[in-house]
Amino acid sequence: MKINGMRMTYYWLVNFMFNLSIFLVTVAIYWLTAAFWFKMNFFVNTDWKLLSLIFFGWGLCQVSLAFFFSVFINNSQTASIVGYTMSIWACTIAVTMNFTVWHIPHKMETFAYLIPSFPYMRLFYNMALDCAYSTCFQSISSVDQETFNCLIAIYVGAVVYFVLAIYLNQVVPSMYGVPKHPLFCLRRFFSAKSTFYRAVYGNDEVDVNDGGTGDLAGEDDDSKNERKNVHLIDKG
Repeated sequence: MKINGMRMTYYWLVNFMFNLSIFLVTVAIYWLTAAFWFKMNFFVNTDWKLLSLIFFGWGLCQVSLAFFFSVFINNSQTASIVGYTMSIWACTIAVTMNFTVWHIPHKMETFAYLIPSFPYMRLFYNMALDCAYSTCFQSISSVDQETFNCLIAIYVGAVVYFVLAIYLNQVVPSMYGVPKHPLFCLRRFFSAKSTFYRAVYGNDEVDVNDGGTGDLAGEDDDSKNERKNVHLIDKG
């Protein structure tokens, strides 16, 4: 997209929906198999609306994290390593911490909510224990406070990591395109003629109509129009 000078909006939208759809289809197959073929108590008796919220939130998190890490990754080999690390090792560490450090009646530490794998695995830890030693959660209103906090943390994490991914994609140098100014999203709130604007963004961002008094002296009309168009696209 960048190498062709096209906007990234459709790239984010199409890839987000495509990856989320694949995740949801995969979850549906495993869920239906566990509930109707193997008749596992956890999937049969746990409220389907609660499980749907968990899986959908985790899907959002997975896609957002993929976009976030893609900002810093330039080859498929590194992407595979990071992907397996997050999907396997992070979840394995989270499960181990649940059984050894944060086992009942201990609560999960606050810092763990920042890593989506930890609240996700904590959700299943709490729900599995309830199914094993009591009754499965029959409704969303029956969940305990920690379980509810973990559910909220997944959705908050999905939004935060997605926003960070979009922002960092604009400002972090990459093989394609020119990175924007770190404060590019605030530029439209200041006048291009103001001293603050010139101090932060520099003269090159302001002089799109330079009349031959600055560094662009002698520029022909075609180049000037092209630079102005690029400037307008960048502001959008």
